[in-house]
Amino acid sequence: MAQTFPAIPIHATVPTSVKRQLGFFTSLNPDCSTAGDIESRLIELPANGVVELEDGYGYPNYAITNRRYECNKGMVMGVRVYYTSKDGYLGKDSFVTQFFTPTGAEVVWNYSVTVK
Repeated sequence: MAQTFPAIPIHATVPTSVKRQLGFFTSLNPDCSTAGDIESRLIELPANGVVELEDGYGYPNYAITNRRYECNKGMVMGVRVYYTSKDGYLGKDSFVTQFFTPTGAEVVWNYSVTVK
C-alpha cells in the first residue's frame, strides 16, 4: 500500500555561487536493484538560487537497521538534487522537493540552506 511520509528537514551550508549536490534520492529493492522510475518535482522554488533535479548515479544512505544497508556500498540510479545560489548572495534560502516512488509512496524533503 502506498504511503505519504512526513516531510524530512534537510539543512545544508554552501558557498555562494557554487553548484553543490545537497541530496540523492533512490528507491531500491532489497537486492539493490532499482525498484523503477522515480518522479521528482520541485514544489517550492528557492528565492535566491536555482535547484536542479537530475537523474544519475549516486550512493544511497540507508540506515544500518534497513535491510538495504548493504546497497550503500555501490552507486545506483536515482535523482540528484543540486543547488546554486545567485551570484554573490549571502544568507538563508529554502526549497522543497517531492518524490514519488514506483510503489506509490510520496516523500517530501524541506531544504534549509545557509549560503556563505
